[in-house]
Amino acid sequence: MVTELAPLILVLRHLASFPVLVIDEPTALLHPRLHRKLAQAIVRLIRKGLYVWITTTSESFCRQINHFLRIGARIDRARLLEELGHGEQDYLEIDDVAGYELTLEGGQTTVRSLPKFEGGLALSGFDEELSFAR
Repeated sequence: MVTELAPLILVLRHLASFPVLVIDEPTALLHPRLHRKLAQAIVRLIRKGLYVWITTTSESFCRQINHFLRIGARIDRARLLEELGHGEQDYLEIDDVAGYELTLEGGQTTVRSLPKFEGGLALSGFDEELSFAR
């Protein structure tokens, strides 16, 4: 876990020196209970103006990002943040994020933009993979 958190600590200490942070599979070897904490740390970096690019195959982590997007969409955001025990910066707005799904089709990689909606990013790719009905 130290190796996963070290880059975030470095960025927090020297935020002005980094225009973009790229993280590949940030939840690798991370207990699922810590996915929200990691997502929260990344949300805080985004709120400070850092561009963060993440590649992940973690449905849990993506759903945590959607959690912070749902908070950002609420009119009563301040009350909800307090009720949930989050800080005032622990939210995302829908224009703060973009999501893309990469799939292999006919031997070529296809990139598809994930649709945005009131509850966050549509994560249908995960849902399709988890479905037993085809």
